[in-house]
Amino acid sequence: MQSQDLVGAIRSLGCVLVSCLLSAGCSLVIGPFDECTADGDCAVMGQGQSCVNRVCQAIELDPRCKRLGSKSDDTIVYGAILPLTTKTGAVHGWGPHWAAAVELAFEQLSPPTRSGVRGGRPLGLIMCDSAENSSEAKILANQLVSRGVQAIISNGSGETIAISSVTIPNGVLLLSGASTSPEITTLSDASPDRSVGMVWRTTPSDAFQGQVLAAELSLREPKPKVAILARDDAYGQGLALVFSQSYSEGERSTFLFPPGGDVSGALAEANAYGAQVALVLGFPDDVIAIVNGSATLSSLSGVEWLFTQGGKSPKVLSEVTNPDRLQGAKGSSPATANKGQPAYEWLVPQFEQKYQVSVDSVVDLTNMFDAGMLLAIATDQVLTTRGEITGTYLAQALTLVSDPSGVKVPLAPPQFNVATRELGEGRAIDVVGTSGDLNFDPVIGEAPAGVELWEIRDGGYHEIAVRQP
Repeated sequence: MQSQDLVGAIRSLGCVLVSCLLSAGCSLVIGPFDECTADGDCAVMGQGQSCVNRVCQAIELDPRCKRLGSKSDDTIVYGAILPLTTKTGAVHGWGPHWAAAVELAFEQLSPPTRSGVRGGRPLGLIMCDSAENSSEAKILANQLVSRGVQAIISNGSGETIAISSVTIPNGVLLLSGASTSPEITTLSDASPDRSVGMVWRTTPSDAFQGQVLAAELSLREPKPKVAILARDDAYGQGLALVFSQSYSEGERSTFLFPPGGDVSGALAEANAYGAQVALVLGFPDDVIAIVNGSATLSSLSGVEWLFTQGGKSPKVLSEVTNPDRLQGAKGSSPATANKGQPAYEWLVPQFEQKYQVSVDSVVDLTNMFDAGMLLAIATDQVLTTRGEITGTYLAQALTLVSDPSGVKVPLAPPQFNVATRELGEGRAIDVVGTSGDLNFDPVIGEAPAGVELWEIRDGGYHEIAVRQP
């Protein structure tokens, strides 16, 4: 090489180095600058790398997301998209507790508390706040997938469906701990190789819950007139439809309100309808807005309240303006607490002592914890049998956890090694979760569960009965 060419090359390289050092997230490369042609080529450099101008560069973390758990290079990082806040910026009634449940599972299984998954690797999370917005949840899912995340834990039905439009085509496992809409059951979610479904949930479908609510009111004579106040989303629409179909002999009408939005229009229509029972199908903030907003409405001011899981939250008890209006109100929730079983009995003191929140007061908290435990067990199985982690492999591992011929394993960290040993030696297991038995149908990726009926009295929630499907 001529001297002037060598000088020019050194100057060019120097400019590249200076530019790189001044750029946030730049990746310095030794050798050819054609380092990649697609994001997937950057996987060998770890999660959080993307192909930009044929160079693998670190992707900045969205400000709505936070990295939790171990930061070591060998950490296996998954994603979680949960509503930590509402659309107005207030603290969500369930979301922070759900996040804590997943974080507790990963924390308990990782060093220094325990040895981690296969090879002593810790588990970490990128926890993102969807703020109850399905469109934003989809954007966050795209970001997590671009970082190479192979599994995402999600919450409610609307957000889960939105996120699935990103995860399914990308072969990423989506594991929901709070979605109950019947629509989830029929999602077209086959893996890229068509071997397994890519959307799983630890909560049951609302199909049975709607039937239980209708059956309880159908026992009365005369049958009460019911105003159904429902979120205009997959959750509210699905449950309202099931209830209406099941309450065919009773008079009822549905009044929709925008998710996390103004409920005054629905309240005015329901008030004019003049029902004896108001069935509220919404989240905690919806319930608070509806109960408080109905106080001055002639018909609704003395109505009998009937809630679903949205009415079961510490936030509801503390933020309804006149708590006396809640006395005697009844509700239903998926029966998602395996009381008396080892996993549940382990979780209660661990969670309540650390976070000072009653496990029983937060709907789907046990389901979220179970989701974290199942993802950890699947990760160990995949590392042992496959050597690399993909969303498809993780989903395939979940088909092995509900075999009635296998060893029963409580989904509690002290039993983690039993689960991983059995699966690692090629034997299926039968998990018993904190939320229930979790007898997954491997085709649809969900497990049946009963429905809990409860009542609000003396400032708390009290179980009345559990109805089984």
